[in-house]
Amino acid sequence: MAWEPAFGCESYGLHTVGDVADVPQSTLQRLLGARAGRALNGHAHGRDTTIVDPTPAPASLSTEHRFVCDKLDPAAHRRVLLALADDLGARLRASGQIATGVTCTVRYADLSASRRGRTLPEVTQHTVLLTRAAYAVYDSLGLQRARVRSIALRADAFRPPTGPPGSSPSTPATTNP
Repeated sequence: MAWEPAFGCESYGLHTVGDVADVPQSTLQRLLGARAGRALNGHAHGRDTTIVDPTPAPASLSTEHRFVCDKLDPAAHRRVLLALADDLGARLRASGQIATGVTCTVRYADLSASRRGRTLPEVTQHTVLLTRAAYAVYDSLGLQRARVRSIALRADAFRPPTGPPGSSPSTPATTNP
């Protein structure tokens, strides 16, 4: 077993799970300590009290807008980015998660794609900060007269908010993106 060298169980003749199951719990507790001995005895007998979350939190949230026809207009692209960031912000707040990064994927008329990501300066779930990051990522692509077929925005690296209940993970400086 993997734990043999760490605990010196080999010297006690414990080489398999069956060997551990045959040893009384009190002996395992004396050898390994109360908590470790109780846990090892339970595992050897097929008992595990570990709580399993059947619906783990997702690693990211994404949303996409597909244009009806290919769009050349950067203003139309920015309007879509605003709507996508608004959707992501609402979904982040509803799920109680905060994002540490934003990734933007732009698909073109020739079916090629560009993807850029950015780590946020502060973790957030606010639409304003997500929009600013989305605009910055889009601008970093340097598109000129690109025929865009779709734009996708993804909030990355979730973690639960920290701080007292009801507090906000970050406060936007202004309300204009």
